This record gives sequence, structure tokens and C-alpha cells, in this order.
Amino acid sequence: MAIATHEPDVTASEFEALDDVLWQTWKAMTLPEGLRAEIIEGSIEVSPTGSRRHGKIANRLRDALRDHLAPGDAFSAYQDISVIRGRKVYIPDVAVAPEDLDETPDPDGLGVDAAGVVLVAEVVSPGREAGVRDRERKRRAYAEAGIAVYVILDDFDGTAW
Repeated sequence: MAIATHEPDVTASEFEALDDVLWQTWKAMTLPEGLRAEIIEGSIEVSPTGSRRHGKIANRLRDALRDHLAPGDAFSAYQDISVIRGRKVYIPDVAVAPEDLDETPDPDGLGVDAAGVVLVAEVVSPGREAGVRDRERKRRAYAEAGIAVYVILDDFDGTAW
């Protein structure tokens, strides 16, 4: 059985209006403890914060990056900070951004502007949807934001070394 679909013609101003609605909704959200919300590829995605194992891996990576960055360096490693690009929001497990986050604030003061972020890392959680989010949607989003390095730590991709 064939199903024909039609993509409606959407103008740039309609995309901007949708971005604004998503942005205002995200800013107004009050989530219960243990959840976080991101705006990825035109949708607000709510997901649980990582498990204890997930957090341990992210902490180890953040600490290793901090050890690698020289004292007094212009950059530092952060965990679970909102990275803002226009009206899109990403919350990587680890990010490397300016030591002084006030150098690259987003216009609303809710996080750090993606232009100042040089590296992001995601620890992939189990489950197909988490894998698609981290391996595909967030990869594209970070690339569009101009973030130079994207590290994926993935125990669930079906390969081993």
C-alpha cells in the first residue's frame, strides 16, 4: 500500500514564529527534579538526567579535560550547562567553554552562547531513542551551531574494541 504525503510550504517567518513559541515555552517550563529539556531540531525534548553510571562517566571526562587544560587557561570543562544557539538549547553532558562564562553569555542569560563552546561530549544512555538523539539529532545540532569537536561515549552502539 502506498501512502502519499505532502509537505506543506512553510515560510521563513513561520519557522521563526515556531522557534519563538518553542523558546518561550522552554523558558516557562518548570520540570520536576531529574528531568531536563532541550530544544533540538524544532522540538522540545524532555529526558531524564543520567543514571549514576552515566554521571560517573561524565564526571571522569570532565575531570580529565580539566586536568588537561592548563591552569589559567582561557577554557574550562563544565557539566550539564545550557548551550544556547539562537532559540535552540542543548545540554551536553560535558562542554568546554571559556573559563569566564560571562564572556559568552546568551542574550537571555540562561546559559552560554554556542559560539564560545569549543567541545561538547555526550554519554549515550541505553535505549534506541537516547541513541538516536545523541548519535544523530544532537550531532547535527552541534555541527549547525559551529561547535568544532563532538565526542560521543557510547557503550550501546553494538561494537567493541
